[in-house]
Formats: sequence, structure tokens, C-alpha cells
Amino acid sequence: MIFFKAEANNKIGRGHFERSIALAKELISAGIESSFIFSDTPQPLIEKILEAGFPVHIIDINKQLDSSSYLNIIPQNSLIVFDTDDNRFYFGSLIDDLRKRNIKTACYSISDLYTISTDILINPNIVSQIHKYNTESYTRKYLGTQYLIYRNEFRELAPKFKEYYTPLNLLLIFGNADSNHLTMYFLDVIEKLGNILNKVNIVAGILNPDLEKIKSKVNEIKNIETELHINTNKIISIYEETDVAITAAGMAMWEMALFNIPQMVIASSRREIEYAKYLSDLNYIYSLGVFSDISSSDEMAKKIIGILKSETLKELKSEEFQSIIDPNGIKNIVDVLIGEMD
Repeated sequence: MIFFKAEANNKIGRGHFERSIALAKELISAGIESSFIFSDTPQPLIEKILEAGFPVHIIDINKQLDSSSYLNIIPQNSLIVFDTDDNRFYFGSLIDDLRKRNIKTACYSISDLYTISTDILINPNIVSQIHKYNTESYTRKYLGTQYLIYRNEFRELAPKFKEYYTPLNLLLIFGNADSNHLTMYFLDVIEKLGNILNKVNIVAGILNPDLEKIKSKVNEIKNIETELHINTNKIISIYEETDVAITAAGMAMWEMALFNIPQMVIASSRREIEYAKYLSDLNYIYSLGVFSDISSSDEMAKKIIGILKSETLKELKSEEFQSIIDPNGIKNIVDVLIGEMD
């Protein structure tokens, strides 16, 4: 049995949650049962897990670091995967106590700043292979972009090549939660871009705090064709229509690399700063900076017009970026988890 501890809410978005669901479904196909543990996820999302047929256990948020809360749920010889950015689930008494009871532990981490004492460390980020981790001797490391893509629909994608000429189809996408209100900010920006754009697709998640404002703003924009997609299941067709994107350094950025889409990227959290800079230094993306330092919408509009009218995005190494991403990441992760259960 494999257990997943992941959360989804308006602070952390749904990336960890959706990845865990995808992995659980893949594990079922391989004959491995899965179960979920939550402490800070809204009931409608928990219902989604139950409807998919997976058992759900709730641990009080104030007791989620207490090993006894887990030992009442998880049998020996099981594996629990902590898919979270919260480093308290990477090491300490919780992990030690679980391991003493013959429960294997795994964590996802995007950083090497923290001690890690789980049996398994997974970091699918590109920077993972240059990190220097403080782990135990028994910790097995699975690092790199071959473990990154977890959406089943991206499997076996054929390589694509993009050439764009203005006017362009632009995509705005900033994750499910967008706690820094970047969608609203860039809607103000694109309104100032004039006839350089043909169409703008806006993708927003149901955890976005500005959904009603976004709907209203999209309806107000008259000089550019706009289309809003909320919690869409048509992301592949949207990517295929996209000539250029403005996005955060989150999962959408990696997904769009598979489609060879030139990207202007803003680091939307402190944890994204390191790898956004790394990718920019490789000339895989164009960096628009950090969310906390963005300029006025007028200044940003001038900057983006300059980028789109120049050769800047054409000079990005989008094909090279594409080549390092494995669309079969979900299978690769599941193979790891099943191998660790043997």
C-alpha cells in the first residue's frame, strides 16, 4: 500500500494534490493500492478523491507532525509519500518514528536547503542535479526532469517546432492559486499591447482569489480577442494554439516546454527564483523578474512590446529546453515507487 500526504488550498495551489492523484491512478493500473491523508484541504477536493474510489484519512492539522496519527492508519511495510514544500515532513521525529515501524518514507523537495532523512528523495526540477543534499546514507535520490511531467495526457507527445510572426496568440497562465494576483496584473498589461496580439487565452484555476475580477476584466477588454478558461480540461489544445506565453516558473512552464513555446517567465514565489534564473541563464526562457519587484503595468507593457518586436524570443533555446523534458514522467515515478516497495 502507498499513502500520499498532500494538500491543496488557496495558499499552495493544487499541484501537489493533482500529482498525487495522477500517481495513485497510475499505481492502480499497475496493481498497487493507494490511499490519501489530508489535514488542510477543502471538502470538495476531498470528495474528488473519494469519487475516484480512493480511501481518505483526515489528520487534525495540529497533529500532522505526530507520528501516532499516522501509525493508527498506515500498516507496516507500506510507503508514505509526502508531496509538500513544507520541510517539516522531510526529517525529524515523524520520519524517524515511521521508519522504526517499518514504514518507508518519501518526500518531494525542490531545494537542498533542508536536511532530508526520508528513505526516498524525489526532486524533478532541473536544478536538482547540481544541488548538494544533506541526506542520510540510506536515502535514495531520484533527481531530474525525467520525473517531472505527471499529466497522463502528455505521454508520447511528438516533438513540435514553433515559428511565430505577429500578430500572436498569447497565453497567460499562473497556476491554480495565483496568490500574487499576477493574472490581474498582466490583464492590465495586455490591454496596452495593441495590435501586436491576435488573441489572448487566459487560464485560471478555481483557487484563484480573483476569479470574479478576472471575469469582469476579460469582458472589459475590447481591443484584443480574449478567452478565459477556468479549471480547463482542454489544456493541450490551448498549448497547441499558443505562439508565446507569459507564465510563472511553475508546472505550466515545464509543460509548455514540451510544446516548444517561447516563454516569458516571472518567478511567482521565493522558491521559483533559483530555477527561473537557472533556466534564464541557459537561455531556455526569458525572465521577467520576480513577482515582488515588478514594475507598473505601463512599464511592463513597453518591455513586452520590445521583446515581441525584437528577435529576443526567437533566440531562446526552446528546442533544447524541450529535449530535456520527458513526457512519460508519471510512469518513471511510478516505476521508482514500485521498485522501492519490492
